[in-house]
Amino acid sequence: LDEVKKLHPMEAKKRLAEQIVMQYHGKANALRACKAFEDKFQRRDPFTGLELKTEAFKPTLCDFLVADKICPSKGAYKRLVEQGAIMVNSHRIKDSGFKLETAREYCIKVGKKRFLKVIFK
Repeated sequence: LDEVKKLHPMEAKKRLAEQIVMQYHGKANALRACKAFEDKFQRRDPFTGLELKTEAFKPTLCDFLVADKICPSKGAYKRLVEQGAIMVNSHRIKDSGFKLETAREYCIKVGKKRFLKVIFK
């Protein structure tokens, strides 16, 4: 306990989480979860380890997000754009008519928790 008190609070939390995951899911899964946490939250790169999806081409980002049910409607998509909640390749989208291109990889962030890695054919 004294050793834990000497650690930085974030380091202590990470060790505790690792021990709990190791207890229930094994050492390999605990190390994998620790690495995923560091990549996603500490390095702020949520796209690391995401599977690249190949999708049929849609002419605009709005069409794709509504067709893929990430945004429930075009109105909801427009509200998210106005709020600055949609980012494509680390650039905030300000135009609701954002055009997509084929054979180009897109890293899309919608809100705080939805992340996609997509290429259009």
